[in-house]
Amino acid sequence: MRKMMMTSRWLHRGLLTGLGVVLTVGGLSACASREPGAHGRSEARMGEMRERMIERVSSRLTLDAAQKARLQTLADALQNARKSVRGEAASPRDELTALIQGPTFDRERARSWAEARTQALQGQSPQVIQAFGDFYDSLNPTQQQQVRDHLARMGSGHGGWRGWRG
Repeated sequence: MRKMMMTSRWLHRGLLTGLGVVLTVGGLSACASREPGAHGRSEARMGEMRERMIERVSSRLTLDAAQKARLQTLADALQNARKSVRGEAASPRDELTALIQGPTFDRERARSWAEARTQALQGQSPQVIQAFGDFYDSLNPTQQQQVRDHLARMGSGHGGWRGWRG
């Protein structure tokens, strides 16, 4: 009886673990399929979109020149962090696909891949935090409240980032 319960427990855990791995790899592959750029956009297109977003945010918050410069610095820091986390590989999808090419999942390669991304994020986070802090601190109380209100709408599912779009 006890042996049957232990076998059942191991089978249950094994199935749940297998399902978790399949969902994780599938999710990562789906996310990685959006390369090159975000949603298939080129670097030039991403730069254009970033500039338009800066203009929209600037007009919505009625930023002065100094505040707009700080927003530009924040956008640059975020872009550098994104590039750093993305890594040097041409396609993250190819990296993820390589993990499942053999008969077993390449755990060591996956672990080193994740650690490299984590280190890149940790390396870039001080610049992003500093840039965001400088930008936010330069806003007047009314502008700060607009940012807080916008972030609250983003989390509620009622419009998200569309609030900055026009």
